[in-house]
Amino acid sequence: MRNKKSLLGFAVMTMFSAAASGCIKTDAADFEGFQKVVDEYAKITLRMDAESALVDAAYASVEKYLEDPNLDQLQETAGEVEHAFRQLYDQYTQMEEYKMPEEISELIEEYDIFYEDFMTYASEEKTQVVEYILDLGDVYEYLSYEATDLPLTEELAFFFDILNQCQKINCNYMYTSINYWFAGRSEKELAYVEEAVTDRLISFCSDGYEWDKNQADVEDRLNAYLDEIADLRLDWKIYLGEQQAEINQMKQELEGEAE
Repeated sequence: MRNKKSLLGFAVMTMFSAAASGCIKTDAADFEGFQKVVDEYAKITLRMDAESALVDAAYASVEKYLEDPNLDQLQETAGEVEHAFRQLYDQYTQMEEYKMPEEISELIEEYDIFYEDFMTYASEEKTQVVEYILDLGDVYEYLSYEATDLPLTEELAFFFDILNQCQKINCNYMYTSINYWFAGRSEKELAYVEEAVTDRLISFCSDGYEWDKNQADVEDRLNAYLDEIADLRLDWKIYLGEQQAEINQMKQELEGEAE
């Protein structure tokens, strides 16, 4: 698994940092402007959510195969992984650099949203899709050995367990980041966020999530998720290092016997 600097970076964690101390706007005109900003955010986030859902479906099939390895399931799982890979690759090739609509750029900072942070958040979608593609490609490669005389089932299971855990943590992270973003908003504004964003999510989720009005507490949750992911990546690096050490030892032994 590649070393990812972060899941969608730390940009989300710096957004709306002024919201906690800023004035929450409530009149009709300001609420209409808020809706427009949320709609732009929803357009980006729901697209990211759909991309994550493709990964969810592929990983669910891999999990099914590992629970009951058989040729029919292997073929189905390889097909699911390839489908997600191709869908995401096609989307990647069609992605263009994000350009904020002029109307939104004129509104956004009125709601304590920093233009640069929002741009970073939107631009990170492409980076995340690349990571999905690379991970799915690695899973497919491991699967390709399963029907051979030298299957790598143990390696696949270990690698997939880490990927699957990271994916679930990422979904929790992304859902929690919505809370961070809108932690200080009014009930009316939050109701619109729910309508436009959270009620429409299919991948980004957190079972039993309790909305927190304290932005600092939400940030602690986000940092905890990032720490979990970093630990998992480290486990994979250690595992690869151990595997390479075993291979090097075997090579030395074979070279010694040849002499």
